[in-house]
Amino acid sequence: MARELRDEDFELGSGLMDDFDATITDAWFAPPRQEYSEKAGGESTPFLHLKLEGPDLDQPMTEMKSTGSAKGWQIQREGLEIVSAKSPNLHQFVQSSRAGELVNRIIALAGKGDKAKGVQVMKSRGYLMTEAEFYTGLSFHWEREQMATVGGETRDVLMPTALLDIGDASVATAVASEPAFSDEDTEALVALASGKTEQQLKQQVMRSELKGNKELLNAVFNKNLLKTLEENGTLTRGPDGKYI
Repeated sequence: MARELRDEDFELGSGLMDDFDATITDAWFAPPRQEYSEKAGGESTPFLHLKLEGPDLDQPMTEMKSTGSAKGWQIQREGLEIVSAKSPNLHQFVQSSRAGELVNRIIALAGKGDKAKGVQVMKSRGYLMTEAEFYTGLSFHWEREQMATVGGETRDVLMPTALLDIGDASVATAVASEPAFSDEDTEALVALASGKTEQQLKQQVMRSELKGNKELLNAVFNKNLLKTLEENGTLTRGPDGKYI
């Protein structure tokens, strides 16, 4: 039988990790790695370093985000905090910095697209974006996106695309009250499940049209919807752990 060949089958991958779930298990502020600093002409501005761990990763990986040089950030608390030398009461990154873009994305995901709500969710965790604890414990689905550089070029940047776990049970309970989704949404989810493990199904959801359905994503990643569907018989697993 003839195979269907797709255009994307002939495109070479970058070799960089993409499209995976991972938790930020550690975070700290430090200068960039030496090879990066050399490429950036001796850049020594503190970078936000994130240690990512998850079932899709063979080993932990470290992601770096620039905090920007305009505020004169200085490292304190042995790397757990940065403080502006120009304005000690300033606690915000420049929006155009990679760390600023990351925080904007985190807030948007925490608020399900509502920035004001996302701010309140992150405030409830008790930390500022200039503190490493702000990031530790957060779990996301991560994907690489084309983003502009300061020089006007584009680069593949690893960014969170869905919030999986807020890392704080009390905050997660406060976030849980979201509108219900339709039966048609559930049927579309179940239609994707056949022959997939739970992890594979979650990844497929993020590649499908369902990724724009915020209520459904919240139920799948934060409210154990798949387990609920198994308990009521809507989804069934085979001996190999894959949905039938």
